Amino acid sequence: MRAKIGLCISILLITLSAASCRTPVAILFDRALYPAEEYYVGTGITKNVDKGLALETAKMKAITDLASQIQTTVFSTRTASSSDDGVKQSSIFEELIEETLHQEFENVLYIEEAYTRKKEQTTYAILSRVDWEIQKARRILREKERVQSVLSSRFPDMSPVQEIKVLSKAIASLQSTFWGSLIEGIFDDKMGYLLPLIQARRDQLYSRVFNSKQYYIGEGSGPSRIQAEESALQNFRNIQIDKMYKEYENLRVRLSSPMTSLELKKKIEEYITFSTTQNTNLLEFLDGPDSTQTLSNVLLIVQKSVWDELITNEI
Repeated sequence: MRAKIGLCISILLITLSAASCRTPVAILFDRALYPAEEYYVGTGITKNVDKGLALETAKMKAITDLASQIQTTVFSTRTASSSDDGVKQSSIFEELIEETLHQEFENVLYIEEAYTRKKEQTTYAILSRVDWEIQKARRILREKERVQSVLSSRFPDMSPVQEIKVLSKAIASLQSTFWGSLIEGIFDDKMGYLLPLIQARRDQLYSRVFNSKQYYIGEGSGPSRIQAEESALQNFRNIQIDKMYKEYENLRVRLSSPMTSLELKKKIEEYITFSTTQNTNLLEFLDGPDSTQTLSNVLLIVQKSVWDELITNEI
């Protein structure tokens, strides 16, 4: 009898033990606690025999998934608010988001589920939408203060060329981070997003300079800013060489000078090169309106009255 009782107890213990082995591991993440209208939730799932590597990879995938959700929200806001359109600019903006978001998040809650027997790891990255809006507002304010500091150097009687330089610096500051495209404010008595307002003002000034008879303009482009400046300088030199050659070639012919046409051209080239080298303070280099990420466009602006006076005095 005792033997039968002992056997029954043993069978019962084995059964209970087997049942406990089949009990699923408790799930730590409860979606009901993080409703979509209140939280961003990123999910990262990975398989790896190395538990430590699996934890690290799943965490990275979770924050990447979280970033992609916020990226879509920010990009949609920017597309609706900015006057910029075009595939290239949109692509650049998306790259800025991807480069920045991973470094910008604060107060992210990570929930790591248990590493399973199938070598699978699931991790959740959770961020409150209210918290994110606070973080975003703080960063936008920081960038706004930075660009306002640049714009503070403008003054009413500033020359178009000098103002273009200031505005280009402000635009570069705004475009260096995707936060810049979300900054609103007043610019020249107009309320709106600062980036398109500043770009519109700069375009007006470019048009004024191009149509003005006050400036000589050399244009250049290249894969780098330095190469573009060299190209613009050479273009300006060529304009001055041709201008001076036409003037002095007629004089050479009338005076029956023994100097040949080729000799005259060579001396003029040497003179113009020397003059531009010795008077770099008269040369203003501006970023051209058609500059891109891969091709720099530069304008060399020289005030005609100052340059012509210099040439006349030296000759």
